[in-house]
Amino acid sequence: MKPIVAISIALLWNPISIGTAFTHHHAVASMRTRKSTVALNVFKRKPVGNLPKPDPQDPERYIPPQLSEEFYPPSLSLFRSGPLPFITRLTNSDKYEQAVYKYMYQSSEQDLEEAQANMDAYFSSPTDWAEQKMMEQRGERSIFKYSEAAVDGERTVLTAVWASFIFYVVGKIVYTAITGGYTT
Repeated sequence: MKPIVAISIALLWNPISIGTAFTHHHAVASMRTRKSTVALNVFKRKPVGNLPKPDPQDPERYIPPQLSEEFYPPSLSLFRSGPLPFITRLTNSDKYEQAVYKYMYQSSEQDLEEAQANMDAYFSSPTDWAEQKMMEQRGERSIFKYSEAAVDGERTVLTAVWASFIFYVVGKIVYTAITGGYTT
């Protein structure tokens, strides 16, 4: 990949990530004000019904459970958590699905949509997601249901407008560089 293309892509991702990070941290700040006595240990498995099972031939993989529901569309990953989980779903769907099944297995989460929403949040910002899960575990905040997080229409429109502007500016720079518009 040419460096100018890589820079263009990075600049295009940045405003979307900034918008996602702002609202994500705002939600975290508002959730930190409430305490909960319920603790969630994500990494201890509790035996429950219809969950994925580890593949006996490949311990890194999980066999999907028999679910009546399907994965929600990638566009919802984009609107909920930004471009990183969306791009992961498009470019490496097996990694994404295995991450969802692993989360379901380790946390005993039977709701596929909730497991997906958690993995979208993880792929968007692993450090923040892990911090939130540790705070939930210690009872310092209530358990946040990522699948119930509202998609803010205003934020989506503002992010699209901002991304369009950045895309235009970067496109103009790339076009000018390719055609030799600015020569010294």
